[in-house]
Amino acid sequence: LIERLAAAEAVDVEHAVRAGLALPDPQDCLTDSASRSATAPSRGGTTRAAVTAAHVDLSLGRSRDASERLAGLVAPHVTLGDPALETTALLLHGRAEAHRGHPTAARASLRRALLSATRTAPMLEVAVWLALLETFGRGHDLKDDGWVTSAAAEAALVRAGDPPLARATWLLEQGRIDLRLGRSRDAFDRFDRATRILRDALPADDIRIADATMHAGVALAISDAPADAATRIADALAAYERVLGPSHPDMARALIELGTAQLAADQSAAAEASFARARLMLDPGDELAAATLPLPDSVLPSLAAGSLPPHAEALTKLLDRSGLSARARSDHATAARWHARAASVAERIGSGDPTRIAYPLVNLGVALVELDRPADAVGHLRRAVTVLREGLPSDHPDVADAMLALGNALAGVQEYAEAATVYRAALDAAELRLSSDHPRLAYALTGLGRARLALGDAPGAVEVLERANDLRDDVGEDHLNVAETSLWLARALWVAHTDDERALSLATQALTMLGSANAEDPLELERVLLSLDASAIRPANITLLDVG
Repeated sequence: LIERLAAAEAVDVEHAVRAGLALPDPQDCLTDSASRSATAPSRGGTTRAAVTAAHVDLSLGRSRDASERLAGLVAPHVTLGDPALETTALLLHGRAEAHRGHPTAARASLRRALLSATRTAPMLEVAVWLALLETFGRGHDLKDDGWVTSAAAEAALVRAGDPPLARATWLLEQGRIDLRLGRSRDAFDRFDRATRILRDALPADDIRIADATMHAGVALAISDAPADAATRIADALAAYERVLGPSHPDMARALIELGTAQLAADQSAAAEASFARARLMLDPGDELAAATLPLPDSVLPSLAAGSLPPHAEALTKLLDRSGLSARARSDHATAARWHARAASVAERIGSGDPTRIAYPLVNLGVALVELDRPADAVGHLRRAVTVLREGLPSDHPDVADAMLALGNALAGVQEYAEAATVYRAALDAAELRLSSDHPRLAYALTGLGRARLALGDAPGAVEVLERANDLRDDVGEDHLNVAETSLWLARALWVAHTDDERALSLATQALTMLGSANAEDPLELERVLLSLDASAIRPANITLLDVG
């Protein structure tokens, strides 16, 4: 590692601290040496040197180099003669393929590594199980193979004596799975436990503690505790700055998450400052310049154009979150430009997580609806919904929210039949996870009621809007949400002629909440009650955050 860093390029230096942390404990080296003496002779120093070089490649972020260096050693017909060396080669190859975005190839190598690991030291088997657990992304397999792998990894961990650092790693990987499944509170609990273990086991300035702290903050931000989240992420940011320096890319990644938490905590000025600082660190050049250009009619004229910028995954998040910051200022044109550039970079990343592009596409669609361009939004939202439904479990909250955004756009172009179908699907997806009295169900119910009313089914509209109105009868609910649902219910009751008096009362209440000066004018009330297009679902309530 020292030899490599002596002639390092900038990309290697970025990984230097983590590469040092990835070195094995000297005690493990002694254990490995004793284990080798009791096994068949290895294929010699050349093979061991190649495996060592691949380890350094991987720790310096050069996963392609590591994979290519090991390809000849992990071929199915090759036997290295030393179980520990063979397991290590397969483990490193699997991790390299995972980092390259090839989970299937990664798992193939890691499953072979498990077979040889049974003849080695217990901790090597634990390392293989943890690497296998790391290969699970956000897909459907999380609920099946992911949980089986997690259980097997924990069993191996216990057999090895449950060492603290390995236990913390298991908790972090398990927390990532929870987060990808939309279980943010469970994820926070695991990240918090891992943080406490690492604080007891490592020096105070070890950045692995900062990593765990930041993960806990991200989970808190999604769990509707953004102020606490911002505090934790700020702690992690300070640790990164002390150890890595003020311009390291990990600082930019932490600033993106800090800005997101600040935005959720209504600290918009602080959030924009965090995003601006991250933009200076990532220095993506053309991507930021393009985000200041006028929004084209086609929005994404050439998604796949141009070379991939450095730190592309972090850049995608930054561009997308910058769009959310602009939306918080009601600058929807700027928001759409940021989201469009985020989608452009995500498209160019290509392999790995196929759901990555869906997040900026949903946020772009919402911004376009806000700009009164629902026809432009529909195509992007349809694509996002397809990707998320194929790539995420059916009860993931992002699936329901993306379908809700699509329903809003369809209603905006008066495609009410399809909108009703999409709202119904959004409601079904949300009900898989949420309780029957959860206020968030009111969004899909209100949209469904609106669509049914436009389709001439006033009684059906009354049925779902009554339920939405009940769910929004909460002192903490946004008054604009309450006004919107009340107004649609009033219209449905008026058209159905089931309770004209209540319809007038609900309409008066809604107009009062909306600040109308004519809330009690009979002519104004009748005009509003007969209108089907005067109030739209509020798409600004839909925000998708890529936490992968």
